[in-house]
Amino acid sequence: MLARNFLASGPARSDSGQKSTDEKILGEIHVVATLAMGMERLRLVFTTRRIILARVGKRTGSGAPLTSIFGVLAAGLEDLFRGGRESLRKKELQGATPLELLESDPDNSSILYSDVVMMEVQEDEELIRITLVSKDEKFKLTSGVSVQRLREIIGNLLGEKLSFSRASRPQARRF
Repeated sequence: MLARNFLASGPARSDSGQKSTDEKILGEIHVVATLAMGMERLRLVFTTRRIILARVGKRTGSGAPLTSIFGVLAAGLEDLFRGGRESLRKKELQGATPLELLESDPDNSSILYSDVVMMEVQEDEELIRITLVSKDEKFKLTSGVSVQRLREIIGNLLGEKLSFSRASRPQARRF
């Protein structure tokens, strides 16, 4: 789990306390969050009201970069066993509503767009690095999705809270 338990904003309910039925999913991207011991794979699901952080799977220390042959073997076995379970779960949630998505795992949570302080997207050679800051949390994420795809999904949902930049490349030194 990132920093603390994801479940910060509770179940998907409208401001009046009624279950939200008019909330639509606009798109999603797959991201990875680095933890103290390993990493966590997540789906950032963008809806008309909020960003849902849906847990895909956690990789412990064996999923992190390793130096021993035993660590490499352990990481391969972990992917083999967990990957199948994660695939089944992904199929089960295909076409799920935002409420069903939030209720599918106790570690899933959401951030209302009004609670987002900033979202910074930095484009690297092959990855994008996302820093998402809400009133309560700060998430550092990476993804292989293109910046263009992310712009298509987010549109104008975050307004001036969203910024894009390119990572500066180190200059070659001349001697």
